[in-house]
Amino acid sequence: YLAKNIKARTLFATHYHELTEIVFSVEGAKNYNAVVKEWGDEIIFLHKIEKGTADKSYGIHVAKLAGLPEDVIDRSRVILKKLERGGLREHTTARQLNLFFTDEPIALELIKIDTDSLTPQKALNKLIALKKRAEETV
Repeated sequence: YLAKNIKARTLFATHYHELTEIVFSVEGAKNYNAVVKEWGDEIIFLHKIEKGTADKSYGIHVAKLAGLPEDVIDRSRVILKKLERGGLREHTTARQLNLFFTDEPIALELIKIDTDSLTPQKALNKLIALKKRAEETV
């Protein structure tokens, strides 16, 4: 709509990867991305713009830089993993996911588990407890 009707010259988006496909359907549309340097688990924005699309999402990094609560960051990771697996495609037009409402506490708890430090028995106990909680919510 913005490109065809309003004829907007610029559209800046931080996380709408679907927009990268607009170059195939809108004459004159081009993609640019902010150049970043990855440093371990962190990123550094180099204050440069280059032609092309970003090869991955940096939205969670930006949320951390902005000081969003850790619960929101954890929820974002859950959503990103679903998106990467294609698990949200059927819901994306039906409802907007809310980052500030944690409706998947079991998934968030799973993310927080340090699997490298769990003994097999503790892992089994944790799995049994999480399964019981999941059954109670269904």
